[in-house]
Amino acid sequence: MKSKMLSTWTNSGEILKKTAPQVGFGLTIGNFDGVHLGHRKLLMEFIDDCKNYNIQSLVLTFDPHPKHVINPRDPYATRLFPIDDLKRELQGIGLDHLWVQNFNLEMASKTPEQFIESFLDSLPIKFLLVGHDFRFGKERKGKIEDLLVWCEAKKVPLKIFSPFEVENKRVSTSLIKDYLIDGDLESAAKFLGRKYSVYGKVVKGENRGEGIGFPTANLNSPVPLKNGVYATKLNFGGEVFKSITNVGLRPTVNQNLDLWNKNVETHVPGQRLDLYGKEVQVEFFKFLRPEIKFESLDHLKDQIAKDIKSINISY
Repeated sequence: MKSKMLSTWTNSGEILKKTAPQVGFGLTIGNFDGVHLGHRKLLMEFIDDCKNYNIQSLVLTFDPHPKHVINPRDPYATRLFPIDDLKRELQGIGLDHLWVQNFNLEMASKTPEQFIESFLDSLPIKFLLVGHDFRFGKERKGKIEDLLVWCEAKKVPLKIFSPFEVENKRVSTSLIKDYLIDGDLESAAKFLGRKYSVYGKVVKGENRGEGIGFPTANLNSPVPLKNGVYATKLNFGGEVFKSITNVGLRPTVNQNLDLWNKNVETHVPGQRLDLYGKEVQVEFFKFLRPEIKFESLDHLKDQIAKDIKSINISY
């Protein structure tokens, strides 16, 4: 059965003009980065609640990630997945509407009262659901108690979603990022509910991989991953290829090391794929080894050959 289309909006004016606002909306707010198992549980409950109230379901999220705007050097400011992944996942879950609000310093400076005025008062909200640790407004000063005051005044039901646990650990995006930064892909996938992957358009590289006999597809995508070499799969054009991916700084050839300028380079053994400018997905399965600075390109070539052999037994 084909799922209904998710409508995506950038402001409340669009929503009022192009939907049926007289029906009213249920609203939940959050980054929902990764749409992990906890997010999925919350969203499924939210959809059921909206159906019971006979209203439309609306998710409000922010892009770029607020942490990236406020402190771009924060390692937790890097999204697990791009915003397009959120759209795909919400489409599959069955949400009616997604409001992607551009986040900037002006938005970050809104007081809790201004936040409520901008987002809650701007639409006919008939039901509100938030996570137990939801905060909003400048310096995250707005609390659930402030929402409760608004909801009581507007006679809007407020539901607080309790922490969701797997193996006695609270599922959170931060926990998943911790696992990824440690190179523990198995644990990350357990809480995420799927393998971690990187989506993106293949960009022009420096052809150094080609020069040593291992051409790579380069993705210009910030990732919360431990530097090193991974067993991966590259998905392109409906086909899946075993691949090997280096995440990091390429210390053997890169003389301008920048810890915030990681490269994601994927090699598909035995294939000559024309991927430049194409959209691909790289799925991460196993951390093979840390990134190493080799004495020479010959040593690097020898190690890559060993890495390629290892992926044939990794998955």
